[in-house]
Amino acid sequence: MNLEVFTRHYKVKLVSFLMALFLWFYVVTDNTYQYEMTVPIRVTNLAEDRAILSDLPQKATIRVEGTGKALIGLMLSGDAWLTVDLTGVRRVKVFRPRPADVTIMRSGQRIRVLEVVSPDTIRVVLDLLERRSVPVVPEVEVVPAAGYALVGQPSAKPAAVLLSGPRKIVSSLASVKTERREYRELKHSVRETVPLIPVPKTKMEPDRVVVEVVVEKLMEKRLEQVPVRVENPPAGMRGVTIPPTVALVVQGAVSVVSDVRQGDVVAFVDYNKPSKKDPTIYPVQVKTPKGVSVRSVSPDTVRVVLERLR
Repeated sequence: MNLEVFTRHYKVKLVSFLMALFLWFYVVTDNTYQYEMTVPIRVTNLAEDRAILSDLPQKATIRVEGTGKALIGLMLSGDAWLTVDLTGVRRVKVFRPRPADVTIMRSGQRIRVLEVVSPDTIRVVLDLLERRSVPVVPEVEVVPAAGYALVGQPSAKPAAVLLSGPRKIVSSLASVKTERREYRELKHSVRETVPLIPVPKTKMEPDRVVVEVVVEKLMEKRLEQVPVRVENPPAGMRGVTIPPTVALVVQGAVSVVSDVRQGDVVAFVDYNKPSKKDPTIYPVQVKTPKGVSVRSVSPDTVRVVLERLR
């Protein structure tokens, strides 16, 4: 078959086809049809001192009737919704949606609502509105790289947000959390804006915070001649260690360890907890400031001599 037969005067044929298609579409869309569609549910006239406590459906299914042109316009614009009017409601009300509760904007003037298919009822439970400042807990896991240390704990700015919603929910919350973040092999500090995890039926202001993680290089510092004290000696007795002092190597972030002095750490032994191998020898324990750990103690054990108090 010769292809030229189909391609000859193709422009005229294409225009004729499009005109025929347009004429068919015009005639068909001028007919009247029924159609089921989904529309959002909107709540209006909620009292200023109230909040919605119950779970409300977000969508409704309605059956409408109109010309094809009007239905297509409505589907494209989405200018329709079901209204739940809470005028005068203080606690509980059960609504039975009717066609009159459906609003269709200008694009749907030639459309008639026949029926609200679903939901057949909407139960609304209200509670007193409560507003309260709630602390923010950063959900952050930090693993510094080798040779680096975390300074303090991850923090949030602002440290608290304003939570508003039903009293039953808001009053039960001690804090709100950020979305989880993980930072591994970290060699530098981090500042990141992180969303808060939403609490159903409430509003947060703001709904995101700046999470700050401070990481610095690890530093070691040697402290000489730190006195060792004896805790829990027998009544009327005082304990003295041999030797009386130890040397410590502490470590932590540069900004923390650089300021640590001998008086900031406490070396001690517990008289009630001697070594299991030799009851005359006591392991040295050390209390350090926050963010400081002990790398080594020399010597790490001492003997205790008791003296009677005068």
